[in-house]
This record gives sequence, C-alpha cells and structure tokens, in this order.
Amino acid sequence: MFQNLGENQVKEIINAAKFSIFFVDDFQMVTTKDIGSTEEIKKWCQFYDAEVYEDELISQFRCNGSDSYLSWIDNVLEIAYGSGLLLGLDQRWKE
Repeated sequence: MFQNLGENQVKEIINAAKFSIFFVDDFQMVTTKDIGSTEEIKKWCQFYDAEVYEDELISQFRCNGSDSYLSWIDNVLEIAYGSGLLLGLDQRWKE
C-alpha cells in the first residue's frame, strides 16, 4: 500500500526542520527494524550538528497516568530489569 519514498524519516525531519521534537519510548518498538530510537535521533543530530535536549515525561496520557498499570507492564515484560523485551521470551515460557 505505502511505498518507501524517502531515505530515512528521522534524518529527513532533522535536516528539513529548524526545530524538531520527538516523543520516544525506546521500549515500544513494533518490529526490530523500526527506526526512531533515541540512538538513531542522536546519530542524525550529530551528523547535522543539531543540538539535543532530553527530558522525561512523568506520566502517560493513554492510560490516564496510571502508574500502577505502567509498573505492571514493566514488570510483566521485565522492562525494568533490562531483559531485552520480548526477544528471549519464547525460551522462558518453555521452561
């Protein structure tokens, strides 16, 4: 349906805009081929000599700021422990 008509969306946004804002959650990748990670953004900022300012949002609107829900998700996926998300999940469930 959609064809890739560009080179790299992060690169193109940083190059074209005077000011770019990215809201990134590195734990919410859909596929392993996704781009737009914090590392990817910083790489292209360095390439174009753009300044990087980082801040942390303390709540998420989509779950009404429910910290207990976010903690539950982090615990289930072992995000807080740096498990690498779902990449090794199959082996753990077979044990």
